[in-house]
Amino acid sequence: MNLILMFDFIKNIGDIKSMTSSKLNYLRIATLLATCVTFIGLINELIPDFGLANLSLTNSLPFISALTGCVIAEIKLNGKLKLPTKKDIRLGREFVSYHQEAFRILLKENDYTYTVGEIQIHEMYSLISDHNLGKIKFNNQRVQKKYDNFINRLIKFENHLCKVSSPRAGGYRIIPEGHEMGFGIKKEHQNKIDITHDNAVMAWCALSGLVKVIELHIPECHEDDIDVYYPRK
Repeated sequence: MNLILMFDFIKNIGDIKSMTSSKLNYLRIATLLATCVTFIGLINELIPDFGLANLSLTNSLPFISALTGCVIAEIKLNGKLKLPTKKDIRLGREFVSYHQEAFRILLKENDYTYTVGEIQIHEMYSLISDHNLGKIKFNNQRVQKKYDNFINRLIKFENHLCKVSSPRAGGYRIIPEGHEMGFGIKKEHQNKIDITHDNAVMAWCALSGLVKVIELHIPECHEDDIDVYYPRK
């Protein structure tokens, strides 16, 4: 029974559904090595005359290496062992940073009854511009899919904000001069604020989903501390 379980474990190592990052793949490969060593020891114990009785760990390394190489090759062919590119890591760090600072302020913490900060607006415009120029594209397709969803939501938010706001000192504002908070908010302005807020919530949720997938598939983003910064400032 142990032999059957062991063969089944080796057979399915490359098919584990949760295999999502290079670090997890390396862990599985290391586990495979340990399994091979245990397998050889088990044969020595159960079948002393099989010819492996005097087989040491050193002598078995070629066998282990060959078997591990086959598993790695199979995983690569199936597209399950792909190291994140430097570009993916850089972009991943940018969006994690956006989630921590710039777009947290713009999309989550702003109620749009006051001025929307110019620095956050500039960062949004610059990101959308880079997107339109084709500068932002992840090699990891799962991350790219989440990015596409986010950028579409962000563009929808930006389009509406441009229609209902106007430049003010330090940023943009939906409520025009002469309709300040002390006099209450007209219904037409409140409706604009509510729609802006709804678009912001959808964009923020999409960004949170993107960052979650980035952290899952590109864990290298967190190998160094991420400073709060504005990549396109």
